Amino acid sequence: MWIRFPGLNLVYYDESFLLLAMELGVGTPIKVDSNTLKVEHGHFAHVCVEINLTQPIVGEIWLNGHWYKV
Repeated sequence: MWIRFPGLNLVYYDESFLLLAMELGVGTPIKVDSNTLKVEHGHFAHVCVEINLTQPIVGEIWLNGHWYKV
């Protein structure tokens, strides 16, 4: 599933950071969108993750002292 982070600060548009955030909060990370890595879209970041559909779907994650919608 592709996860979108609207309003994510550009400081966090780093592949290792985004993959770690996904692993800790949403599911198993697969890859980060190439446009996100090039910082071509400043409105949101895209990350592909594998999620367990038998578990509740996460709508927010906590990153460095802030809640971000996914």
